[in-house]
Amino acid sequence: MNERLLVRIATTAATAGVAAVAFVAAVVVVAPTATSTDRGSVVLLFLLALLVTAAIAPLHRWVEVAVSHRLQGERESPDEALRVFSTRMSRAVPMEEVLLQLAETLQRSMRLTSAQVWTGPAGRLERSVAVPAARPAVLQISAATMVAVTRTQPCGASWLQVWMPELLSLVERDDTDIIRVAMVTHLGDLFGIIVATRPLEAGAFSDREDRALADLAQQLGLALHNVGLDAALQDSLVELRQRNRELQRSRARIVEAGDRSRRALERDLHDGAQQHLVAVGVRVGLLAQHLDPADEVGTRLLDEVRAATAAATDGLRELAHGLYPPLLREQGLHTALEAAATRCPTPTTLRVTEARFRSEVESTVYFCCLEALQNVAKHAGPDAEAQVVVTAGDELEFEVTDDGVGFDPEAVVEGNGFENMRDRLGAVNGHLILRISEGGGVTVGGVVPLDPGW
Repeated sequence: MNERLLVRIATTAATAGVAAVAFVAAVVVVAPTATSTDRGSVVLLFLLALLVTAAIAPLHRWVEVAVSHRLQGERESPDEALRVFSTRMSRAVPMEEVLLQLAETLQRSMRLTSAQVWTGPAGRLERSVAVPAARPAVLQISAATMVAVTRTQPCGASWLQVWMPELLSLVERDDTDIIRVAMVTHLGDLFGIIVATRPLEAGAFSDREDRALADLAQQLGLALHNVGLDAALQDSLVELRQRNRELQRSRARIVEAGDRSRRALERDLHDGAQQHLVAVGVRVGLLAQHLDPADEVGTRLLDEVRAATAAATDGLRELAHGLYPPLLREQGLHTALEAAATRCPTPTTLRVTEARFRSEVESTVYFCCLEALQNVAKHAGPDAEAQVVVTAGDELEFEVTDDGVGFDPEAVVEGNGFENMRDRLGAVNGHLILRISEGGGVTVGGVVPLDPGW
């Protein structure tokens, strides 16, 4: 017999019995003292009847709870599974553990033979958890069936026989067991199914249990949807990190290729054009020895050629050093920046570490400092002074600071010089720093992370 019917019959009988006993007891107490003309006794009996009638409703509820508890024992409410699921999800428990606890709670609260949760994308569902344990299985749902599945409320064997007969054979149940299936959906997409079976003698699933299964499936659909979004987000983050690494390697290759070209051009200038100019200067000197001192015009022209040759040699040497100074390659940042400060028209003091670093790091910091010193000379004003500081710890940090008049960042920061600095720093995973003081003065710096072996 249906358990709900048993509870109602037992509750009604118990309530009627308790009410009858109470009324009879009242009559027994009042009757011996009452007479036919004793109106007070009649009124008292009438009031007792009203009191018993008023107490029927709360008495009925109390008896119903007591009888249900007696018949069902310590069994949990069908809503307990939803409560446990919500609690576990709020604590960021792994989804596999949440599903297992969900199946265990369903089995206890609904007196199930088995509780299973099937999950998967695109209509291919796998048996994720089962209590008691069951062998792995896969259920493939066709596109035509998917339309009906996503619109179905908790259903039984008759519906399954029409739309999902293969599930009946995969659940591993007795032929007499009652089966209930709730579709786990969200925004019209199917994310899984909840399968519950119990023996015939336990009775059909109640409306309350169907509502609990439907609510649970709805909450689980939202959770699995969010898990899918999180997985997609993690995949996107992994892809972005990979692309970022590829971009950094690409920028590093570009910068390194530029530095190699600079070094090659510096060598070509030093060993080629510069040496030719030096040879021209030597020949001019030899020619001066054979020239008649009385020839004033020839002597004057020869001196002009000698001066022009020397100027061209110095200019070419400066150009070669600007491309890639040999001091940077041979002696490092400290010596190369000292030479650059000497050539800078703005008085410059230095506090630079003498440690050596990878060639791409040293070239990055050197050319960024050189660019910053050139900006000082252009924008700081004739009375400005500059300071270059380079320190090393876990990171290599540099700053070029001046006390000049400053500049408009919108007009200068987006120029080629700052873009070049950003590109160079980005190639070694560093970043640019720019601070402009309100009273004048600018600090251009950067930070480059250092590996322990650098």
